[in-house]
Amino acid sequence: MVELNENLVEMAKDLLKGAVDFHVHAYPDTVQRCQDMVEVVKHAAEYEMKAIVFKDHNTITADRAYIVNKIVPEVKSIGGIALNYSVGGLNPTAVEAAIKMGAKIIWMPSIDAAWTIYQVHINKVGKWLKPFVKIKDPKRGISILKGGLSGNELLPEVKEILAIIKEYDVVLDILHVSPKERKIIVDEAKNYGIEKIVLTHPNCDIGFAGIDEQKKLASEGVYMDYAFLPCMPMFDRQNPAIIAKMFKAIGAERCLLCTDFGQLVNPPPVEGLKLFILHLLACGISKKEIEIAVRDNSTELLDLK
Repeated sequence: MVELNENLVEMAKDLLKGAVDFHVHAYPDTVQRCQDMVEVVKHAAEYEMKAIVFKDHNTITADRAYIVNKIVPEVKSIGGIALNYSVGGLNPTAVEAAIKMGAKIIWMPSIDAAWTIYQVHINKVGKWLKPFVKIKDPKRGISILKGGLSGNELLPEVKEILAIIKEYDVVLDILHVSPKERKIIVDEAKNYGIEKIVLTHPNCDIGFAGIDEQKKLASEGVYMDYAFLPCMPMFDRQNPAIIAKMFKAIGAERCLLCTDFGQLVNPPPVEGLKLFILHLLACGISKKEIEIAVRDNSTELLDLK
């Protein structure tokens, strides 16, 4: 463990220059958030960040990001669409429309995913997510497989979505689906020639992936997007050293960083990213490794050069 000192604090601040937070929640939303999108990006501009990716469980964020970019052009606002029931679930029409409005990331189901429902209401994992997961029966949740979580083949509409993702060269984020579903969709995505694949918060209790699974996915080109949210007191209370261990095992070339912040009980997202970087530095991740994860990889995936 590296001793915290002023040099590390300044280094963390410096690493925000050109950085991308790959997953932020902001108002407008169906729940209260600590900042709206404009406030987040203005804050990011103070640190000369490159971009903020905004995610909403309920709707597209690309259209809002377009407006925010007009207001604060110094930092790129990026949106996408999460395929929950509020947008029709696994809806190819919604995916293509979102992309045409500027979406750069297509998130597989999150709060309505059958696996998330199973984890929260059956396994009692990630209790902090319970208020968001309104459906309590996993069979009523969204699985990407024929026959639900027990299936072994992707639904036709998921294959259609993969074809659209390939056509427009945007990011596929496999998000909250089960380990079995992750393997199947990644294998199929590779068959479609999709290269931009991300697994969001594999360090989180919800959607957790062990190091062995992460290594297998990374070997197939999947980026691990580690989140700071699980380290927070009201969430999983994860030791950042666990993330550092994952990061080292996978290698910076397949890592991304995000806060997944926006909650009222947490610091503002930009301050959260600075704290995340500081903790990783303190856990022995080098400045260069963090630069690759928080700048280079994100820039490449989101075509920000």
